[in-house]
Amino acid sequence: SQSGGVPMAESLLDSFLTCPVCLQTFTEPLTLGCNHTFCSSCVLQYWHQQDTRNCPVCRRRSSKEHLPVNFALRELSEQFRQSMLLSAQQQTEETKEETGEVPQSVCPSHPQVPPLFCLDDMQALCPLCEFCLHPQHKVVRAEWGEEILKDQIISQLQTLAEQRQSCEQLLENYEEMQCYAEEQAFYCERQIRAVFSRLQRFLQEEEQRAVSALRDEQNKQAQAMGPQLQSLRKRLTSLDHHIQELEKQLHSEDLIHSYSPMPLPRAPPRLSIKLTLNLAKVLGNLGFKAWSRMRREVQYRPVILDPNTASPWLRLSEDLSGVRYHDINRSFLIIHRDSRILTQSWVQKASAAGVISGTWRWTTIKTGLLVSVKSQSIGKRSLNMFQKLDTGVCHTTMGNTVMFSLKS
Repeated sequence: SQSGGVPMAESLLDSFLTCPVCLQTFTEPLTLGCNHTFCSSCVLQYWHQQDTRNCPVCRRRSSKEHLPVNFALRELSEQFRQSMLLSAQQQTEETKEETGEVPQSVCPSHPQVPPLFCLDDMQALCPLCEFCLHPQHKVVRAEWGEEILKDQIISQLQTLAEQRQSCEQLLENYEEMQCYAEEQAFYCERQIRAVFSRLQRFLQEEEQRAVSALRDEQNKQAQAMGPQLQSLRKRLTSLDHHIQELEKQLHSEDLIHSYSPMPLPRAPPRLSIKLTLNLAKVLGNLGFKAWSRMRREVQYRPVILDPNTASPWLRLSEDLSGVRYHDINRSFLIIHRDSRILTQSWVQKASAAGVISGTWRWTTIKTGLLVSVKSQSIGKRSLNMFQKLDTGVCHTTMGNTVMFSLKS
């Protein structure tokens, strides 16, 4: 019958296209002089193992060094393999649709479900693929391979989850740092405005001082000028009187009998330079005097503390020159003066910027304080209370006064 002829024809074609060595459909078939055909990899591997060029079937020696590929047979084998694979996939899908099970993957080279798993290439394979394509590889059952893959995926998921958690924490830290930076900017702007407002107020006071000095000098000039003006006005009146008397005598008809001599007044005094404003006193070194007084108002700190490196238990002063230990219930430590100081209670520290040499002293409010000074940063490690530093001279004490001799 026709239904029985199709499987028979497929069986005959399968037998015709099957390699006698690997018992699989030909791959790159080579035909020997004895007309026996094999997969190229199979016959070459056989010759290599046997150290001979005999036919695996009839044992006849092949004299050809380079055997050409049978392209017609290769094309036919490829088409047959694809048709068998498609047929197997269709049968598998039909079976799974009837049973309701999830269809399994089929080997891309052979029409069967791969029962093995290669640990070297991390892929499923059938026994024929293992023999041909995965020699010397570590192969286990597909169920074991699935468990290995599950463990590997679980490990990767855990790693990714930890990385995600770290990224979330880092993102939270960055956001907090950004908010803190905004708070720092607001605080710095307030401090800047306060400093320059104080300087502006000082300059305004200096301006008022200079204007007041000008007014005082102007009053002194006016007081000195007043008597001179009054005396000159009286002299003018006296001169007018004398002029009138002399003119009257000049026009008199009886000048000889009516003439009476009149004493001439003294010559008017010369203009004194002392009556002018003392501009040298008012304007001389005006800016320098204001700057000199400003220097007394603004103190220079050769070394300042860095708030970004300070421990959370430390509170720095507004000018960054002093530090206070902040406890939950009390604040008892204050360090004064300018220095390269690293204040620690083994974990508390604040680095500083600046270079200074010589002898310096710090005064503390509370006894029991350990102060250490180093000319370079000690990083994150703790500072032992009796540690000898590699640079400079460090001296520690438990009293209210701490003395240091620093070398540049």
